[in-house]
Amino acid sequence: MTEPTHALTETDLGAMRQSELDALYRRLPEPGAVPVGDTLGLALLFPGWPLGHFVRALARILLWQGKVFDPQAGDLKNKVSPFGFRAIRALVYRGPSWLDTGAAATVLDYSETSWVARWIR
Repeated sequence: MTEPTHALTETDLGAMRQSELDALYRRLPEPGAVPVGDTLGLALLFPGWPLGHFVRALARILLWQGKVFDPQAGDLKNKVSPFGFRAIRALVYRGPSWLDTGAAATVLDYSETSWVARWIR
């Protein structure tokens, strides 16, 4: 993959294969501050697949719209359903990356806060 000369868009990220997304993550510098407030999400389902953009659009409409971060509480809540209900809480903290052999990462940890997503970190 060649280095882009512009900021990556949702279309760019969705067109990448999982291995390219992992390589991009590993090249990023130290994580910045935890986001604050209501954010729009992109479910990177089926990255690199020709019809992946349709699946991602459906997921955004029907299942998940993003997250609401509260750095003071050290957590987030996902916006789920077509109505954006705030549910499925995760702890948010700085910790070691599991993908990048211990480098610093912003961790979204559901293991202590969610029955349906406890396997996600």
